[in-house]
Amino acid sequence: MWLLEGVGLIEDNQLAWMSQEIAALLVKHLPEGKAVALSGEVARFKSQTRVQVFGSNAEGKAVFSINAVLRHPPPRHLNVRCVTNNND
Repeated sequence: MWLLEGVGLIEDNQLAWMSQEIAALLVKHLPEGKAVALSGEVARFKSQTRVQVFGSNAEGKAVFSINAVLRHPPPRHLNVRCVTNNND
């Protein structure tokens, strides 16, 4: 676990919850948001926990994905990266 400024301690369950909250926020602001289905998984390993959340439309095509990793032991400094891609 580590201290994230303004948030408190982060652990595996909180990482999954935060990823789901981000996905729900994305769905809310997408034009086709009500038609986006969410799915995901959590994988726990000795050195890290990985969370993946996928958003797909009615045709089954990917709309977005969120990948989050919590390392054990956590790094000294938090590195947050956000990547977006529009493949229209």
